[in-house]
Amino acid sequence: MSDQGLPIIDRTVQETNRWLNALMEDTGQSDKTFALAGLRGVLVTLRDTMPVDLATNLGDQLPLLVRGIYYENYVPAKTPHLERTSRDWAASVAATSDNLDTATAMTLSRAVYALLRRELDANIVDKVSDAIPADLRVELMG
Repeated sequence: MSDQGLPIIDRTVQETNRWLNALMEDTGQSDKTFALAGLRGVLVTLRDTMPVDLATNLGDQLPLLVRGIYYENYVPAKTPHLERTSRDWAASVAATSDNLDTATAMTLSRAVYALLRRELDANIVDKVSDAIPADLRVELMG
């Protein structure tokens, strides 16, 4: 018997919790709310940096619950807007993540990118990487 009565809901809650736990471990944090805010901030900033078709392809790869967070308040007509520097990127992530500080935003950005690298199809992650300005890509991907 599933916890919520629907296997698809139970599965996406489990996947999302696994992702959040990985982010907490990767960033040395123990607050799931922090991990969720960071995941949202990074994914939304990433989504808004990419062309719509690529943003949609990435969204299709995400667990169902994470996908809802990713698409919340999405306005494709206002994208892409490129955060060209790590400072711009961190400011966007921080603002979208309930105002985390910019150093924490970059730490979370690197952790989310590593999580995407582990969890998603390498082809889509490579395309996402290619859509990020080269100097920022180095900062995020090490």
